[in-house]
Amino acid sequence: MTDALIAFIERFDPAFSSKLQGASDEEIARLEALVGRSLPPVYRDFLRRMGKGMGDFQVPRVSFDIERISGVYEDEDRPPARYQLVAVEEQDPYFDFYLDLEWASGPDFGVVRFESFGDLTQKTVSRWALSFHELLLALACLYKWLPTFPARTGLLLSSAKLTSMKQPGAALPQLLEQVATRLGFQKVPQSSRHCLLLERGDAAIFCEVSPRGGPFIEAAAADKAELARLSEILRDSLPLV
Repeated sequence: MTDALIAFIERFDPAFSSKLQGASDEEIARLEALVGRSLPPVYRDFLRRMGKGMGDFQVPRVSFDIERISGVYEDEDRPPARYQLVAVEEQDPYFDFYLDLEWASGPDFGVVRFESFGDLTQKTVSRWALSFHELLLALACLYKWLPTFPARTGLLLSSAKLTSMKQPGAALPQLLEQVATRLGFQKVPQSSRHCLLLERGDAAIFCEVSPRGGPFIEAAAADKAELARLSEILRDSLPLV
């Protein structure tokens, strides 16, 4: 799954893999000893490829570094065994990212967020992404792919237009793909079930369906005029504002 993520980023940054630094077997073994069990294979694969450095794929105020993760497990206030910490938010509210090992998604796991410190029974556990892979793919879109375009905008669901759709959350990505195809876009091969990526050279569209709600849609283009034209077509064709 990490290979698919890297392959996606190398579509627009061919040298990306040369910027990465994976964790060593010794570092992974040390984390497993701190956790007290083997790490999920999907997370081990990520650590081997990107656990010490993600190049210029950086999420503001969030660290995926294995040393930072190990540091949390060295603390007396350890995360519950059900959850595997994968990323730390470095500022208040310290809403960290975890794999929920009781929420399987094929070979992957759903991602939740909560504060790492204190009594978990007093905290709200928020479902954030349907899998670790889709979390990373969405973050790569938001913080690596779309920023390569000079102009970008978000598109929101319109409650006034939703009445004609029986299952708006489920149907919108398919309808979006149909409209975008007519506009010359192609589906990126690394798209997943809940993370649709569409590209056209001079423009891009990202659509994510997650437990947080949505779908969340963002469009980007090489100039503001084309972005305005594209956004107008999408709003006229779909229940978006």
